Amino acid sequence: QNMGRREFPMWLFTSLVVISTLVFFFGISFAIALEYNIFMRLLTGAVSLILPPWFIVVFTRTLLPDYESKYPIRNEGADRFIHIEKLSDGDMMDELDRRGALFFYHEADAEFLEYLYNLFEDKKLLKSKELTFYEITKADLYSHFTYFESDYKAPKVMYVLPYDMLRTEDREGFRKVRSKYVTLFVFFVDYTDVLDGIVSKPYGYCEYRYKGIRNNVTEQTGRIRPRL
Repeated sequence: QNMGRREFPMWLFTSLVVISTLVFFFGISFAIALEYNIFMRLLTGAVSLILPPWFIVVFTRTLLPDYESKYPIRNEGADRFIHIEKLSDGDMMDELDRRGALFFYHEADAEFLEYLYNLFEDKKLLKSKELTFYEITKADLYSHFTYFESDYKAPKVMYVLPYDMLRTEDREGFRKVRSKYVTLFVFFVDYTDVLDGIVSKPYGYCEYRYKGIRNNVTEQTGRIRPRL
C-alpha cells in the first residue's frame, strides 16, 4: 500500500554520506598502515565505500519498513474536505450509472481519505476544494438492481464519486491517469463495471456476467439503463 505520511528521512541520507566518507578514509588509512600494495588499497577503499550504503539499505527495509512505500502527505488533515453521504435511493444509483462514476473499496477512515485527497490534489484531478462520495451498501445495491445473484461477490460497501466531479470528466480520462500510476490508484474501480457483473479471469481477462441483461430494459427490473 502507498498510503502514509512520511517521506524518506533525511537523517538516513546524511548518515549514509557521513559514515561512507569516514569508513572510506579509515579503510584507506588502514591499508596504508599495513603497507598494502595499490591494488589492495583500492579494493579496501571500494569495500569501505560500498558496505555502509548496503547496511543502511538493509536497515531501512527491515527495521523501518514504514518508510519504504509511504506516499508523501503534504496537505495534512485534508480528510476534512471529503464528505460521505449514505445513499439508498435507486434513482440516484441509476443517475450515477448514467453519468459514470468511480468508487473506492477501502475503509473510509481518516488516514485513507487524507491519502485520497492528497493523491487527487497532486495529480491535478480536483475541480473543487471538497468532494462528496455516495456510500452504497451491497444490500441496497442488490435491492435496487434485482438481477444480481447471491453468489456474485459485489463489494460490501462502495464509496462512489461521479467522474464529472473531477477534471478528467469521464471514465476514459480517469483511466489515462490511473494507467500512469497503477499502484497509487489500486483502490479505485469503475462503478458501472460492478453493475455489469465484472468477473476477473486468468491471464488478465474479464467477463461481464450481467452486461447482456443490462443492454435491455426488462420486465423484471423496469429500471435498467439501456447501454449505448
